[in-house]
Amino acid sequence: MTADGQEWELKELIGKIANLELPVIDIKELCQPSPSLEIEEFLGILQNPDQYFIIDVRSEAEYAESHIPGAVNLALFNNKQRHNIGLLFKQKSQKLAEQVGAYYAYRKQANYVDEIKSEAKGKKILVHCWRGGNRSKSVTALLCKQGLDATRLNGGIKAFRRTVHHYLYEYKLDLIALSGQTGTGKSAILEEMQKNGDTPVLHLEEAARHASSVFGPIRFGGAPIEKQQQFETRLFMQLLPWLDKGDLPTFFSEKESPKIGRLTLPPAVQKALNEEKHIHLDCPLELRVNRLYEEYIESSSNELRQNLRERISYLKRLLSTKQLEEYLHLFDTENWDVLLERILVEYYDKVYKTTDTPPILKINNISIAQTILNINKNINKKDKKDKK
Repeated sequence: MTADGQEWELKELIGKIANLELPVIDIKELCQPSPSLEIEEFLGILQNPDQYFIIDVRSEAEYAESHIPGAVNLALFNNKQRHNIGLLFKQKSQKLAEQVGAYYAYRKQANYVDEIKSEAKGKKILVHCWRGGNRSKSVTALLCKQGLDATRLNGGIKAFRRTVHHYLYEYKLDLIALSGQTGTGKSAILEEMQKNGDTPVLHLEEAARHASSVFGPIRFGGAPIEKQQQFETRLFMQLLPWLDKGDLPTFFSEKESPKIGRLTLPPAVQKALNEEKHIHLDCPLELRVNRLYEEYIESSSNELRQNLRERISYLKRLLSTKQLEEYLHLFDTENWDVLLERILVEYYDKVYKTTDTPPILKINNISIAQTILNINKNINKKDKKDKK
C-alpha cells in the first residue's frame, strides 16, 4: 500500500473509532501475571499432548502461514482487527492501539471464553501467540479468572521457531540416506520403520507431502506442502520424539536433491546428506514396476489419475513427442505395466544421479521386512565396531 493509501486508511479508521466508547485500560491489569512455561517444557508436552488443549490466539492469516502442530486457532483478533491495531500502533500511538484492541476483545469476551471451554473439554489449556506478548498474556489471565487451568507459552511460537531453526539450520545432524533408482522401495522402507516406531527416521518426502519427482504430489494424495515454515515444522516434529537432553541420534533418511517440489531442504539436512553416508538399494525391474503401480495407480482416485495423466507431459525434457504420445496411449488403454516400465527405463533411470562415495551397505530389496532386518543387523554391527 502507498503512503497516501495508508494515510487515507488511517484517517478512515480514526473516523470510525471516534464515536466508540473505548475502554480506559491498564495493560498491567489486563495482562495480570499467570502461569507460564518455557519452551523446553512445552516440547515435552508436544511429545505427549493428550492432556492439553493448545490454543493459538493469533489471527487466521498468521496461523495459516505457520503453526504448532496440534494447536487450534481461536483468534483473539481477526485479520482485519489485527491490521487495524497494527496501523494505529505504527502511525498513531501505542495507547490508542491498546484501547482499540481492548475494545475488540471486550466485545467478544463472553462468547470467546465459552468457545474455549467447549473446545477444551476439560483439558488443561495452553495458550500462545507470536512472542508470548499481550495477546496470550491477556487470554491466559482471563481464563484463569474464570477458574480454568490455563498456562501461557513464554516466548510464544517465536520460541518454537527458534528451536526448529536451531535443529534444522545450526545443529550437526547425522543421517544415513537410502539411495537407489526410482521404485527400489526407499520411501516404503522408511515408512515401515516409522510404523515400527523403534528406528529414528527423517522422512523428507513425507514432510513435504511430495515424492520429489514429476509425479511427486500424487503419492501423498495430491496436496503438497506449499510453505517452507510448515515444511520445516513437519521435519522438526519427526526429530522431536528422539530429542534427548538437546541431542539427537543418527536418523535414516533418503538421498534427495536440495529441493523437493518448491521447498528447500534446510541447511543442516543438506549438509548431512552431502556427507553421502548411504545404503544403496537395488531391485529387479519387475518389482519396481509393481511398486509404482501400487503407489500411484492401484488406489488412486479418478481425479488423481487425471492429474497423473497431465503430468506425463512434464517428462518432455528427455523424451520425444512420439514417446509422450505413446505414453498417453498406454495410459488411456490402462496398459500400466508397459507404461511404468518405459517411464522407469526411458526417463527415471537416465536422470538418476549416482554418487562417487561407495555405500556403507548394498542391499537387493526383494522384501521390505527382510531389508529392514538386514539394515538393522549390519548398521548396529558397524556402530559397535566403530566404538571399539
